[in-house]
Amino acid sequence: MKMSKFKLAFIILSIATIVWGTVFYNTRLQYHNAKPYWEWRYGLYVIVTGEFLILAWAVFFGKLFTLKVFPHLKGLKDKKKITALALMVFALCITSSFPISLAFIQDNPHIRVNVLLVCDDPFERVVYHMGALRWVPATQLVYEHLAMPLVDERFYNEFEITFYWDFGWQDWDSSDVPSPYNVDDMLDDAINDTGFQSGIIIDGQQIDILMAWTGIVMPQMGYAPAQLNACVIQAPILWQTLPSLAQHELSHLFNRIGHCQNNECVMNEDPNRAIWNSVWCDECFQIINSNKFKYGVTLSISVSSGGTTDPTPGIHYYNNIGESVTVSAYEYTYYTFHYWILDGTTFYNNPISVTMDSDHTLKAYFTSGHGGGGPFYPR
Repeated sequence: MKMSKFKLAFIILSIATIVWGTVFYNTRLQYHNAKPYWEWRYGLYVIVTGEFLILAWAVFFGKLFTLKVFPHLKGLKDKKKITALALMVFALCITSSFPISLAFIQDNPHIRVNVLLVCDDPFERVVYHMGALRWVPATQLVYEHLAMPLVDERFYNEFEITFYWDFGWQDWDSSDVPSPYNVDDMLDDAINDTGFQSGIIIDGQQIDILMAWTGIVMPQMGYAPAQLNACVIQAPILWQTLPSLAQHELSHLFNRIGHCQNNECVMNEDPNRAIWNSVWCDECFQIINSNKFKYGVTLSISVSSGGTTDPTPGIHYYNNIGESVTVSAYEYTYYTFHYWILDGTTFYNNPISVTMDSDHTLKAYFTSGHGGGGPFYPR
């Protein structure tokens, strides 16, 4: 029996809708509600696909009404009603695309964390066996060989953290680490060989974290003391477990300890469980989220009575070291802006530019009346 075009289109659209709904459900549940769904990298793609599905269904029903329903309508009045209904459905499809347009043009903020990646010679030999398909010299290794894009996605989707990688592959020689090997000695040697300390400038960038990969077998598969802002990770036997290992150790550097309370959490201390996990439990999410600005610099803005500022008074975090931030003072009625105190120094210009090369404290002072030392902005 020959299938009509309408039945075939209905089946195809139905299958596509079921697949889309399954993907939406899974991705929606995979991450916490840290921000609107469409601001996530994959979330935006899912919603855009959903918009196309809505439009496809609208076209399908429009054709169905035109070819199957209209010929059977006797009165012109009924046809007008159906036409009006179809136009309303089409208008609904068009207006529902507005949030997508806004998401496309929105400049999503992110928290920048600069990471120095190093590896030792045994690790390069492990890479040959674990996914590179050939021996890759240290100078040619890229972070895709570590499956780090998955780690990037997970931290970005949850916390808006974006890692920027600086590769210092040949900066670490672990051959002088005495046997038996342990994570403390390996990490100390990586820090000493690279001269790493949090905040060090390399290639014009402030480095926040050191990540050292080793092919030497150690009692622990990783070690990441939060106070050192550095971690050492052993290359495991299974290549696909690398993302969860890196995710686990990097989470330590945002002040989250390991635990055994949730078997599905990547911070579970049982390696047989953690290496297969990819999500954080609610408690881990809250702790990492509260420490996600750990590697930035802060601008603390306050005001005297009589006015406000833009950005508003409070603590503001900036992760692009050296960024210039403009702060403007606005006085209330019957008040006048007088001056700024920036880190103990007085400035009278308004607005003021602050270079975020370190933590800064800024306070705006206002006086009643119009006799102050700064410009007057009428309200």
